[in-house]
Amino acid sequence: MEETSGALRWAWARLDSVSGQNSQRTPLYIPMAITFLVISQVWNGEEHGWYFDDGHYFDEGLYFNAGLSYVLSSNPMTITVPNSGNVDVENPSITITAKSSNITALTLKRIVGGVTQEHLEYTGTILVDDDLVIDCGSYSVENDGVGDSAHFSRGADHKYDGWMKLEPGNNPIQITRTGGGFDSIADFNFNDAHA
Repeated sequence: MEETSGALRWAWARLDSVSGQNSQRTPLYIPMAITFLVISQVWNGEEHGWYFDDGHYFDEGLYFNAGLSYVLSSNPMTITVPNSGNVDVENPSITITAKSSNITALTLKRIVGGVTQEHLEYTGTILVDDDLVIDCGSYSVENDGVGDSAHFSRGADHKYDGWMKLEPGNNPIQITRTGGGFDSIADFNFNDAHA
């Protein structure tokens, strides 16, 4: 769907019905009515994903590089992750890449008004140039492509039923790590969400 502003929105839907009436006057043309049932809970907006240098998007679903990338140049480091939609994003995928040295412990907290809302902890080891992928939508954790939920937990002050959500507007995320050097990277991949 394209809004009057030119912004594109999309949702998952399934075909409900197709109807049309054949006419002898127009044997090669049949006016059709197609009805879809929207099954997504939200309309998806801009995807924070990777684009080629000429502006063409690297096909959705083919993970090449996340869209919002932050170099973890301090420790702890608070980054700002924007959700330009008007409802919560409940399925961000977070990728942490260790650089310079292994990361042996990791904490992510979304803090609003000085109060921790979500608190995620990882106690495994992320080797240099390996990725830890925390998929908050599918509730999966992979270290270098191998499932590793045994080293993942939510902190005692975690308030959300899910893993992490991004509210509309700017979301401050505090990332604390042991090791990894000051060139490690945090990537956030998600679609803005719209009601």
